[in-house]
Amino acid sequence: SILKDLGQEPLLFSSPKQSIAAIAADIYAACVAKKCKVVLANTAKNLAATKLVAQELPIKIIYTHHMHIPIGPDHLQGIDAAIGVGPHIANMLRQHNNEYKHGIKYIDFIPPFFDEEKFLNFKASQAKETFFKETFGITLKNMPIICTIANMYADRNHKNHPLLLYALHKLMYEKNKPVQIMLAGDGPQRQELEALVQELKLTDYV
Repeated sequence: SILKDLGQEPLLFSSPKQSIAAIAADIYAACVAKKCKVVLANTAKNLAATKLVAQELPIKIIYTHHMHIPIGPDHLQGIDAAIGVGPHIANMLRQHNNEYKHGIKYIDFIPPFFDEEKFLNFKASQAKETFFKETFGITLKNMPIICTIANMYADRNHKNHPLLLYALHKLMYEKNKPVQIMLAGDGPQRQELEALVQELKLTDYV
């Protein structure tokens, strides 16, 4: 109903660039090239960039909020719709909208687009040790495994992987509690993280 009322499918925009101005330039160029009238901003930084674009182009803004954390009084100002990743976050956005009188017409949550039965009833066709070895070249060890999606941004406020590696070092070498970590992803911080793994003597565990 949001998209029907706004009149167009949105440009979904998520950028690893650190500068709001650089992100805004990319969004502006994409909107002009695609004649886009609606932008879905998927992070707070992208939202700030999209608001800059909205000063120059007649676009509508849909914002996705991911975490139940406090937001400033102007955070939702100037947007046309908001999506929470769960009902509790959507309710928080509604309360914020009412409190600061932003006049946002549409605020809702969208559940994940997957069939949970496929996961609940999943039966592996091979042992996990074989799967990881043949697919990724990873040898599983007989210890707990921590697996995380690793968007390796340079901004440590986004995902602080060095903190995770220092914690692993402490578990391994001070607490004698071995753990294996799998980081699934890539990004500009990758080389720095690989060097830190070497420095902390965690090569066999990350």
